[in-house]
This record gives sequence, structure tokens and C-alpha cells, in this order.
Amino acid sequence: ATAPSAPGVWEVELTRLVPAGASLPADGMAGIGLSFAMDSHGFQIVQACASTGAAALSGKIFAGMCIVKVNGIPVRNFQIKEVISMIKGTPGSQLVITLADPRVLDPASPDGLSAGFPTIAPP
Repeated sequence: ATAPSAPGVWEVELTRLVPAGASLPADGMAGIGLSFAMDSHGFQIVQACASTGAAALSGKIFAGMCIVKVNGIPVRNFQIKEVISMIKGTPGSQLVITLADPRVLDPASPDGLSAGFPTIAPP
């Protein structure tokens, strides 16, 4: 899969999973195989997707995208630990990640999004 070429905002529904051959973590929670870091504007930027995680398997999440919301809750300026706790959950449960192409980010906007970019289905 390749990253979308047009700027936009996408909602991706994922199922939390424990990859084949991996053990369930001690806390009993599963994630989506995503690593991210906060940039200087408080945006959560995807750094990488684990090849066996739900994020990579979806074919819709790529390094460089910005995580805007987790289950409808804006995560700009949240600490990494807070975002991870929102992403992790019971294996097999669903979550919705809203992602944005960095070209539509606006540091002056409270949620970080420029006006005029509706949420669309990912390519």
C-alpha cells in the first residue's frame, strides 16, 4: 500500500490485536502496532507501524501522518502515555483513529486542523 497523495483527514477503524507468536502483555491490553512522537506543535506524528500490527495490516496508516483523534477525542498536546492508554484495550476490541496529512495541519487551530478539509474515507 502507498500513502495517499491528496491531503486530507481520514478515519480508520481498527481492531486491537496481539500479533501471531507474540504474548499478551502483562496488563492484558493490546494495541495496534504504532509508534509515534509529539512534535513541537503538540501533534502526534506516526513514526512507524509494526509489520504485524493492526495499523500496518490496515494499509491505511503511514509514517508521517498525524494522529488527530482517538475514538473521537482530540489528542493534540496529550502526553505520549495518555495517547497510548487511549489506544490500548482488550484484544479484539475496536477503535477509531482519525489521522491527518501534515499538509492540512494548522498550529493556530485548537484541534490542529485547517478549515475546509472534511473527514473522508481512506484510499
